[in-house]
Amino acid sequence: MRRDATTRERLTLLGACVLWGLLGSAGIALLSAYGARPGAMGQVPIELHEGSAEAGAAKARVIVAVHPRCPCTRATIAELERAVAVMRDCALIDLYLFVPDHRDDSWLETDLVRAARAIPGIRLHMDPEGRRARALG
Repeated sequence: MRRDATTRERLTLLGACVLWGLLGSAGIALLSAYGARPGAMGQVPIELHEGSAEAGAAKARVIVAVHPRCPCTRATIAELERAVAVMRDCALIDLYLFVPDHRDDSWLETDLVRAARAIPGIRLHMDPEGRRARALG
């Protein structure tokens, strides 16, 4: 009788482990599929910003709006560094930095802003209260 109970316990434990493994694998597969799915396509404004007819307008234009105190901006700056290395002189890159109206000079003294300034060819613009970012959608 005891032997049957031990076998039943082992089979129950094995079944629970197999079920746990299958559910975990299915969850990982679903999360991977969700993470690989592209986001919704946004609308591009007809007039990107003032000065769009300047010399070099035949180049691709990349416009990025960031908040200099946001932790996700670090990934954006890193991607811009990689993109600039690949694109070289193929694109004009404008980086708009959110700046609150009432700020002191230390607001833009962050490692992220210094990293952005170090990227060759990027043009930095101050964006008071994020007005330009809102205008661009």
